[in-house]
Amino acid sequence: GQQYPGWGMKEPYPSWPVDADLVFDVLLSSHDQLQLVLRVHDAQHNYNHFDRFNCTLNLVRGFQQVRIPVRAIRDGPRSRKLDLTRVKNFKLFAVAPTTPAELTIGNVRLEED
Repeated sequence: GQQYPGWGMKEPYPSWPVDADLVFDVLLSSHDQLQLVLRVHDAQHNYNHFDRFNCTLNLVRGFQQVRIPVRAIRDGPRSRKLDLTRVKNFKLFAVAPTTPAELTIGNVRLEED
């Protein structure tokens, strides 16, 4: 199996408003719970784990909405601010899963107040 299987969007909408939230829907149908990692990086990303936004999502069986403040994404890299005008990629992935997971991801969007 894959070490880090997942799903992502390459070159999503390139400029993210700092006061918005990244929002998406997830339907988990194969497990009672599943831990995934969300990562977002910009054009400057040096492929170091600490040079991007990372967070762990603890999903449960059924439908759920995930909401992450863009401000937190901007503040993700340890030594700089993520460039919200040059967002390059975001990915959801599992770390060394032992069983296959079945989930549906949809309605990915940026929501402003």
